[in-house]
Amino acid sequence: MTVDTTPPEVTITSDASSLTNAATITLTATFTETVTGLEAADFAASEGTVSGVTGSGAVYYATLTMPASVAAADGTTITVDLPAGEILVVEFRR
Repeated sequence: MTVDTTPPEVTITSDASSLTNAATITLTATFTETVTGLEAADFAASEGTVSGVTGSGAVYYATLTMPASVAAADGTTITVDLPAGEILVVEFRR
């Protein structure tokens, strides 16, 4: 039996072209392999709150809600990440 402990890679994209006047943004997290157990608390956002995680397999969706002060500011950069160790894929092979 072999245990796959190599974490998947993830790409996080959004539906927003600009943060101006945007109160919520839909995030898409696309993994290089199937994952399970992804939760809002797994995300690290520089501003705002991540909630409403849905999806399965290798594609998940979440909502990023920003404070009004950030939503109204031009030129604000928001980062959203899934820190290493938050997602674990264990695959048993015979």
